[in-house]
Amino acid sequence: MRSILKKSKNILPKNNKRNFSTCLTNNATVVGSPAEIPLTSFYPGIPESKHHLNNAHEEQLVYKPQQSTLENGLNIISTDSTTNGTSVVSLVVNAGSRHETYQSNGASHFVSKFFFSSTNQRSLLRLVSELQKTGANVSAQTGRENIVYQTEALKSGIPYILELVTNSVLQSRLHEWDLPPKIEAVKRDIEDFHNSSQLVLNEALHYAAFNGETLGNTVVCPSHNLNRINTDTILNYMDTLFVAPRMTLVGTNYSHDELRELGSILLGNIPTDISSQQDICSFAKSKYYGGDFQVNELASNSPYQTQAILAYQGPTTTDADLAAYQVLQNYLGQVGTLKKGIDNNASRLAKTVNNIQYGSAFITSYSDNGLFGVYLGGNNGLNVSKAVEQVVTELRDVDKNLGSEELLSAKNQALARLYESVTGNFGLHEYVAAFGDVAKQAEAIKSVTEEQVRSVAKKLLQTPPTLVSYGNLQNMIKTRNLH
Repeated sequence: MRSILKKSKNILPKNNKRNFSTCLTNNATVVGSPAEIPLTSFYPGIPESKHHLNNAHEEQLVYKPQQSTLENGLNIISTDSTTNGTSVVSLVVNAGSRHETYQSNGASHFVSKFFFSSTNQRSLLRLVSELQKTGANVSAQTGRENIVYQTEALKSGIPYILELVTNSVLQSRLHEWDLPPKIEAVKRDIEDFHNSSQLVLNEALHYAAFNGETLGNTVVCPSHNLNRINTDTILNYMDTLFVAPRMTLVGTNYSHDELRELGSILLGNIPTDISSQQDICSFAKSKYYGGDFQVNELASNSPYQTQAILAYQGPTTTDADLAAYQVLQNYLGQVGTLKKGIDNNASRLAKTVNNIQYGSAFITSYSDNGLFGVYLGGNNGLNVSKAVEQVVTELRDVDKNLGSEELLSAKNQALARLYESVTGNFGLHEYVAAFGDVAKQAEAIKSVTEEQVRSVAKKLLQTPPTLVSYGNLQNMIKTRNLH
């Protein structure tokens, strides 16, 4: 490890000295008024920066991820840049709540709570002390498909931090006496979950859409399993799913060769075989069902008396029509909010959906399934129900309402949303981990046709609707009433 640390000191290039006098004594004459100079051009006479000259190379580094696989099957994916600053590195384990059974639902929630606790080699105090010396940030997050262990640090500190992260993940101390504090932490998460109407609505959406199975499993540990999950359950869950082919090391603003070398040293000996624990883990393919789910409970922390989500089966992360769905999403757009860089007044929701306070189209994609829907918030069940019916009408009328002008607007908004989402290391990191090549997706959006958007709109309506609602549900519509 010392050799890695020594080598990592050379990762960051030395800062080039700037000669400010060159700019201050430049006697070049600026021809024409500022109004005559295109916004895409530099002022005449001002020296172009090296960053501008290498813009194409920089974009290639930032938006074109490199991928490789170690001998044991562990995947490496990363993007780099010529800037210094911080790097973000994640260990993504394909071990989310969808792989849990009824008996083990909540295991991944507990697994994430053991991150950066005592390990077989380090105490909690030593782990925290070593982390504080680096100034890095670490976190663990559980999702439906993955558990993500993430760190943000200076480039030079990544080798050392990654060793701490992998030690914490693979060598966590799991004794019965370590469990009670984690149970209390999970209890607090459950309480926070029930206090958030949007989290409850999102869980209800997945439960109804996937019939409480696979992607319908709750991410938060259910109350009935809180005291049933023990260290044996957690260990069996990790032994089954924490294998090299189910792991991906993702880096942003970091050299691919360096990341591959670190992955080989720190994770190269992880087993490749998946053991069979049918009572603990499930590898079933997800199936979309649709249906209704209502929560008659007033939310004290929400500005909306009634909230609802209408959704249909949507695209997967690798769907060939993903770009068309993204254009359709922006064609529908939002209502009741202003978003930087996006003209919501041009969207169909803003033009046709009335009497609600907020509405927004969304896409949620997974490896083998997905959801396309619209979130709505209003004053009462009647107004939100009318909005739900109008959304169905808008999807049905894409054929006659979508023209070349609307398509161009939706494509530009989809591109703006894409590039906005990858602004900064974290946004780019999350996108690359989930979808891969940003530039490739941008080109796909640019090439979307009217026929493709009409086709995916029809495809949505051919699947059963899912309608979940929360709050004051008097006069709230149900899926059987949708025509």
